[in-house]
Amino acid sequence: LKSQGIEPEHFILLEVPDEVLVERCVGRRTDPVTGKIYHMTMNPPPADILDRLTQRSDDTAEAMGKRIVMYHQNVSSIITYYECVARKINGLRAKDTIFEEIGRFIDGDIPCDMSGRPPRKPYPAPEQAQMYVQANLQPFLVKALTALAKAKPEKPLSFLANWMLENNPNKPVVNGDKVKDEPEPKFGRDKTMAEK
Repeated sequence: LKSQGIEPEHFILLEVPDEVLVERCVGRRTDPVTGKIYHMTMNPPPADILDRLTQRSDDTAEAMGKRIVMYHQNVSSIITYYECVARKINGLRAKDTIFEEIGRFIDGDIPCDMSGRPPRKPYPAPEQAQMYVQANLQPFLVKALTALAKAKPEKPLSFLANWMLENNPNKPVVNGDKVKDEPEPKFGRDKTMAEK
């Protein structure tokens, strides 16, 4: 392509397990009158046209298996070349979701990413982020620091971490344990701040 002056700006890899690809292929049927393509289980045709549907001669498990083997033999070299403009997209999700992700990728709203994870939601505008912090984080942090000031614990970082875990409305689980006591900060070789 490069020798022809064609430089792709986007490369999309739809990731679907091999057995699903075979199922999608084997169940495909075409209406020769309308040209419409159906799938016997995923997009069933109306009952009144079943008799006239046709199946391509290469829509068999054996033929698809050969195509899949060839794909696996060649895909890694293609991905390596186009990785900087590529996005791997999970092809098992709803059509509308896949279509939306492809559109956002082509429009530049989501980055290249070969992990196959769904895209992150767009970052909020600075004003929205500030409003969220003021409404949700500041009150929680004030409560945490107030508890710290009242308790005056010997290990303030451990106390604060545990208080925040225990009182977090999202109820996070961190290794199912409390935070272990933190080591005393070291200054110099072996002296703690208190000794210095």
